[in-house]
Amino acid sequence: MKKAIILAAATTFGSVYLSPSALAQTTIYNDNFASDSALSSSYVNIDNISATATEWSFTPNSELTLTTAASGKIDELVGSFSAVTLNQANQYVSFIVNFNSPNIGQSGSAGSLLTSLDYSGGAALNYSPEQATQTTNVTAGYVGDLVNLAMNNTPKTGTKFFAKTGTGNNDLSYNSDALPDSQLSTTEPNSANANLLNNDAYTLTYTITSLNTGGSQEEVTEQLYDHNLGAMVDNFSVVATNGASFITPTTTYDTFDMGVYTGSETAGYNLNLTSLSVVTGVPEPTALALTGAGMGLAYLIRFRRR
Repeated sequence: MKKAIILAAATTFGSVYLSPSALAQTTIYNDNFASDSALSSSYVNIDNISATATEWSFTPNSELTLTTAASGKIDELVGSFSAVTLNQANQYVSFIVNFNSPNIGQSGSAGSLLTSLDYSGGAALNYSPEQATQTTNVTAGYVGDLVNLAMNNTPKTGTKFFAKTGTGNNDLSYNSDALPDSQLSTTEPNSANANLLNNDAYTLTYTITSLNTGGSQEEVTEQLYDHNLGAMVDNFSVVATNGASFITPTTTYDTFDMGVYTGSETAGYNLNLTSLSVVTGVPEPTALALTGAGMGLAYLIRFRRR
């Protein structure tokens, strides 16, 4: 089965090369930290490190660094964009993040890259920082889909997909804190994950694609491209749940979350975000012909590594 979106390569600062099957695309949000003299005040930090301090650092005209300085910690960047409703077959929304890290290549029980796309229900972001497990801020009522992408093949836990299904904790992208949530697939085996490398330039692309009219069935995909290797090192997709039914907590998306979780590594991580963007579109008719067969399966989990 050929996907509606196949990412082949990307530049360090956010331009993504797409196959001819995904040309009908519109960028609805873009922030290049490498050319920002100041960080936008619209972003919200979610973490479990401090109750009062924002746990990130911004270097003008360079990068925004998420930091987890100890084991069991998370640090997340949350932002909003113009709402997209997935109501056509093969319509998609993609959240694209370019980043590097001086210490992502730690061995042992490594943590995860955290990603989510969510719907606010019209409750705008209004407070930062938010504590992940508290229930008092607006993100507590957001719903959406999230991925925890393991950073090596000996992680504390493998790559897994979840849906946040209702009002609960503030967190949006770490499955243990973004409650209430429901797992969309069996956790991927450790061997399925790439060993990420210190200082390599990566593009992470998180895509939700509607599989039918009305968007009641969706495919969720997480892809990671290593520019230094010139290769897609991670590519995970989930089309349904552990059971026989789809969990699609929303068909409208207007919020993104990018974060990092530390497993048992006491030193934590520094994740340098250089740019992020949100794109949406509907594939050209030739792509629809290629993707129509097989995408309506009631239960499908697909993994591919290059």
